[in-house]
Amino acid sequence: MTDEVKTITASIDPDALDKTSRFFNASLEDILTELLQNARRAGAATVTVTQSLTEITVADDGGGIDDPDNLLAFGGSGWAPAIAGLEDPAGMGLFSLSRRGCRIHTRPEGVAVGWCAALTPDVFRGKTTARIDKAYKPEYGTTITFPIDHGLDGKAEATLHRIARHYPLPVICNTKSAREGEGFQRIEVEREDFLEPAVAIARFDAGRIGVIPKQRFSKDLTLNFHGLTVSPSTPRVTQRFGRPSYHAIYDFHGGGGLELVLPARKELVRNKAWRDLQRRGRRAIFRHIAASGDHTLDFKDYKAARELGVDLPEAIARLTPYTPPTNDHQDGAHVTEEPIEDDGMIVALDDEAVVHRCLARALNNAGFDGKLYEPCSAYEGYDWYDALPRITAVSWAVQKNGSDLCFDDPEEGHVTIDGDPYEKPSESDLESYLDADLIKAVVTIERDGEQRTACFDTDIVLFGEGWSPDEITVFIDKGVKENGGLDPDELSALIVDSYFCPSDDAEANSYQTQRRDYEIAAYARACDVLIGKEAGLIAFIRDHANEHLSWTCPSNRRVVIAIEDFKVDVAFRERGAEDAADDLVAALRGTLPYLEAHMAMTASSDDMGDRIAYDRALAAIEKATVSPPDA
Repeated sequence: MTDEVKTITASIDPDALDKTSRFFNASLEDILTELLQNARRAGAATVTVTQSLTEITVADDGGGIDDPDNLLAFGGSGWAPAIAGLEDPAGMGLFSLSRRGCRIHTRPEGVAVGWCAALTPDVFRGKTTARIDKAYKPEYGTTITFPIDHGLDGKAEATLHRIARHYPLPVICNTKSAREGEGFQRIEVEREDFLEPAVAIARFDAGRIGVIPKQRFSKDLTLNFHGLTVSPSTPRVTQRFGRPSYHAIYDFHGGGGLELVLPARKELVRNKAWRDLQRRGRRAIFRHIAASGDHTLDFKDYKAARELGVDLPEAIARLTPYTPPTNDHQDGAHVTEEPIEDDGMIVALDDEAVVHRCLARALNNAGFDGKLYEPCSAYEGYDWYDALPRITAVSWAVQKNGSDLCFDDPEEGHVTIDGDPYEKPSESDLESYLDADLIKAVVTIERDGEQRTACFDTDIVLFGEGWSPDEITVFIDKGVKENGGLDPDELSALIVDSYFCPSDDAEANSYQTQRRDYEIAAYARACDVLIGKEAGLIAFIRDHANEHLSWTCPSNRRVVIAIEDFKVDVAFRERGAEDAADDLVAALRGTLPYLEAHMAMTASSDDMGDRIAYDRALAAIEKATVSPPDA
């Protein structure tokens, strides 16, 4: 018994012809694109497109069609070997008319009489045959006429301006004039070199590569094939700090192993030749950047350029100056870059805004005059960047009465007190450290793989998650607090910058309302910390009344506002007894310096009259201040 060997071979089912109308979308753009390509391959010098009310005619002065059998040979182009080898024609272009049908008149070069045929949709589908007749066409070339689809087609002129802009031959458009009796208007389609916007052009065996600045190139088209424009992916190279970014586009003539996807040729086959073209495009970009002088390429691109044989120097030593971030994601900083100074240092902290804000304050208070820069991880690998020292961590030490409280993350809530860890310290654990004897920022600095620490005395550090300013623990140097070295406005601004982040919940108030509410609460918290809860509340009410209400009161009137049990009473009051009480208090206060001076002069005597007068004045002031007389 022997095994029977079976074989298979590729074939095209006859029913495939019945589906040819689906190979193209039957749009005017597809049809004209295919006919323009055929005219060019036929050696035409000019193509003329004429649109009447019912038909469109495409006429070329090329070599004509010798053999009618080649016309409908699906997949058989009939083109000369040179063209077939270079451009790989699909032999399907005319089938873009398979839904509409067309009439063809052609006179091959060198013959006296040409031929014509009417091709209906059924002829394209192989359902019937087409008759070939003699045609006494006076000029050489081919003319194809097809019906207009009024529901699908626009004006041929507008379509040609899109698809023939980079076509290598002149295209004439004859359109019916809107004015009665004027016949057709003859318009030559405007054309330009596909690589016209390029700042550099490199040649390869299948065409040209253009280097295009990103800011000058707004079209999506990246490849031109004799006027047929498509958008394959293309290499892009981006520079930093506003330097020009580039991508490559291709003017493809055919060959070189590159293949367009058939039949519509709207994308490239991603074969080895395509990958080689991508590398050529990147090399062309890098060569242009090298010729332009210095650059700000990422290290990976710098490395890729050198692997492609382009000898680039390292990126220029410039970075963005460090600005401590806020917690508000809507705050945007303008990115600038400056040369690296000799004492430059990178702030490489992957921490919340509160850490950055408190660190920046500590460095500023300590008089740190080194230049700080934002990190740029894409520059890692450059010698100059890797050699820069960088701040990689910061922790905080708060001292009070010889006891130390330390933490490294103000939001996490992990602290140590005299070396003992506290996972979630209570308010009582932290309370004794609020008015601190000393606060230090302990900064870790790394350079060349080695670490060292530096300590900076500071006046304040914030602790807590900060969803509400009331929940923030404020450690403050008691000396700063006692001498008034920090005011509520400054502290509240630090709280807002460190913690405020708007909610994007659908039920949340507007951004402006959320921020204003947080600012008010932060100011109240700052007043509470710096001048006490009651004094802070009075200052808070006074300041906000001054900002929001004072302008509503007449300049010559007195308005009294009483707030009690969440109820507000407002009334005009005449100047009277209240002013008298104020005048009395002022007079009594005015006597105190004189009484104090007299007592100092008679301190050695036993005269108690001055002492009694002094005590009575103090009592009167206290009574008038606490319980002013009724009006």
